[in-house]
Amino acid sequence: MTLRFFLLVFCLGSFDNVHADHHAPDKSWTFTFRFENDLFAGTDRHYTNGIKLSFISPDLTRFRDSDKLPEWGKRIVSHLPYSQVEGLQRNIVFSIGQNMYTPSDIRTRELIKNDRPYAGWLYGSAAFHNKDYRHLDTFEIQAGFVGPLSLAEEAQNFIHDLRGIDRARGWDNQLKDEPGLALIYDHKDRVITPVTLKGFGFDAITHYGGALGNVFTYANAGMEMRIGWNLPSDFGTSLIRPGGETNAPAATMDPRFEE
Repeated sequence: MTLRFFLLVFCLGSFDNVHADHHAPDKSWTFTFRFENDLFAGTDRHYTNGIKLSFISPDLTRFRDSDKLPEWGKRIVSHLPYSQVEGLQRNIVFSIGQNMYTPSDIRTRELIKNDRPYAGWLYGSAAFHNKDYRHLDTFEIQAGFVGPLSLAEEAQNFIHDLRGIDRARGWDNQLKDEPGLALIYDHKDRVITPVTLKGFGFDAITHYGGALGNVFTYANAGMEMRIGWNLPSDFGTSLIRPGGETNAPAATMDPRFEE
């Protein structure tokens, strides 16, 4: 019943909720919940669902200032690149999440050899941000399980039953149980600072990085341009991807904070 309750909460809607308490920005933890699903595009295949719950620490001068890290953890992260550089803001992010993947044809029970296999990735992660207004470096470690232990089949079946959609029939062919570990690095640069006119403006943020592990290994690069009203002073859209939890503000002038 507990699993079904949490799955119901995850499926009630799609939102990106950022909450900071009424203390000063440098003393506030930020909570985010993300839900991604291909139902918004009218499909049900490949990367078909993702959920992620994260807690972002207040700004820290050094990682050892956090009361959430054990002493052995503080000793480890003190050796990360940039962790001893003076004048940077630092944040620690703790997350739990689940990603779900299916082939294009979910109606057959047969093994499909030339398409993405049925798979789930259930994980916990710790990420460490070093940033100033223009630059962000993120180091993250994810650990979890691929296979039936990821509970992907149960999660999708519950969602489909709730919405009156036929269940996928090929979950007996999903990847077998295997522990997973991934080390991730991501770098972002604010190459165009916000240009504003009475609250309306735009900016541009580039990123590059990569991951190494037995669940995924890759390199990535890209750029995001934003235009809108009261652009936040963070590092762009936060997606359910490694190193993607970046919407802790980079400055106390961020419009999400109220005096």
